[in-house]
Amino acid sequence: MRCLVAGAGGFVGANLCERLAGDGHEVHGIVRSASRATRLHPIAGCMTVHETDLVSPNLSKLVGRIRPDIVYNAAGCGATPGAADALIRGNLVALANLLRACESSPPSRVVHLGSSSEYGPRTLGAMAEGDTPAPATAYGLVKLAQTLLCQDWSRNTGIGVTVLRPFSIYGPLESASRLVPRLLQSAASGTRLNMGNPEQPHDFVYVGDVVDLLADTDKMQTAPDVVNVGTGRETTLRQIVKLVEKVTGKILKVQWNAYPASDGDSPAWMADTTRLDALAANPLPTDIEAGLRKTWEQTDLNGR
Repeated sequence: MRCLVAGAGGFVGANLCERLAGDGHEVHGIVRSASRATRLHPIAGCMTVHETDLVSPNLSKLVGRIRPDIVYNAAGCGATPGAADALIRGNLVALANLLRACESSPPSRVVHLGSSSEYGPRTLGAMAEGDTPAPATAYGLVKLAQTLLCQDWSRNTGIGVTVLRPFSIYGPLESASRLVPRLLQSAASGTRLNMGNPEQPHDFVYVGDVVDLLADTDKMQTAPDVVNVGTGRETTLRQIVKLVEKVTGKILKVQWNAYPASDGDSPAWMADTTRLDALAANPLPTDIEAGLRKTWEQTDLNGR
């Protein structure tokens, strides 16, 4: 199958390209800068990398030349305080242009990576796809707007779109500024780590499980319009610190409550997995301790 991955140079995108190429698919990846897409360097000979911006007016021509069977959108601009213009351009405008480009050579499916931030904070219970979204951050608002755009575009074009809403993905190739790499780096170096509320929960999902699900093209063809990708289990920051200590054999030096609470913090944060469980048997088999161990063993803490 001919697969097009937008955001191929990113954390999830690079892992997905590696898996798709390993499964024998013809893989095309879109990156803003080929020279900076270092995560793709080990598999450069197994895929075709296209250097362009998703907001480029030439994107339709590129997609028309590739003629993909399935399109994955793993691209996006992360949450940075005060960067609303960049969030809108790098997420919503980019997605609108990508979907418009797909009309030139319609794929059988578009799979877009949303975010659990679309739900917004809650005091208890799991987050279900049918819940009324109430995002509390600019990032969550823009990601929700992407989901609504996907649904509207799919209705108007007849092209199937699935929005996968991953919760807290971690694993090899993740940016060094993210939580799990920072914990592992602290364990390796012995440096003190400033953290927030130790009881803040997350639903951690191993990236290898996420790309296994994404790479199952048969399941993606029949997936519902929105599907949570989470384990349905919460792990607090305090608990993940203890697990990192167990996996690495190191005692971490942590300064708790070093940061004030943010708008995105929530007393409860886990996925309702009803739709995911119906889509795939045992879809996320890697528990957090095993995932942390794999990440510790596979990640080059000096960068890859």
